[in-house]
Amino acid sequence: MTKPFIKICGITRREDLLSAVEGGSDAIGFIAYPKSPRYVSPQKVRELLKDCPPQIKKVVVVVNADLEVINEYLSVGIDVVQLHGSEDAAFAEEIKVETWKAIRLHEKSQIAEFADFPCQLFVVDSFVKDSQIPGGTGHSGDWALAAEFAKVAGAPVLLAGGIKKTNALEALEQVPCYGLDLSSGVEISPGIKSAVKIQEFFEVLNS
Repeated sequence: MTKPFIKICGITRREDLLSAVEGGSDAIGFIAYPKSPRYVSPQKVRELLKDCPPQIKKVVVVVNADLEVINEYLSVGIDVVQLHGSEDAAFAEEIKVETWKAIRLHEKSQIAEFADFPCQLFVVDSFVKDSQIPGGTGHSGDWALAAEFAKVAGAPVLLAGGIKKTNALEALEQVPCYGLDLSSGVEISPGIKSAVKIQEFFEVLNS
C-alpha cells in the first residue's frame, strides 16, 4: 500500500505541531473559524510556523470567511486554503493558492453537486446534524458514500471525521482515498493534542 497522505488539523500549540511533524504528518491544519475551540489567529499561526519544516503543507481551514481574512493567513506563511463552509466555485477560483474543499457528505445528491468543484483536494467529512462547528466533531461519516464520491471526484480525497488509530486502516481499506485528516482522534481535549496518540497513530499506519 502506498503511504497515505496525512493531515493533522486543529493545531494550537508548538509541541503539538512538533509531534505531528515528527510522527510523519504531511500537512498541518489551523482553524480560522472564531467559534471553534481550536481557533488560532493569524498572529498565533505566524508564531507556530516558525517551527514548521518547508516541505509540510500548511493549511488554514476557513468557514465562509472573506478574502481579506484569508489573505491575512496567507501573509503569515499558510500555503493551502481549505474551504469548510458553503463557499461556491466562483469564490474558490478567486483564491490564489492551493485550495481544498471540505464536504460534509450525507446525501447521494452531493456527489454530483461537488464532484467537479474547482479544487486540488477534497476533504470528505462527517455530517453531524445541529453541530455548532463544521468539523472536528469526532463522529465518523458514511464511508460507503465517501467511497462513491472518491471514485468520481475531480480531485483526490482526504477522508475525515472521527479518524483514529483504531479505525484508520479500515478507513483506508473501505474508501479509495488519497489519505486521512485527523483532529479529535489524536486529542486530549479540543485543540490539545496528545503526543502519545499521535505516535500510536503513526505506528499503526506504518505497521
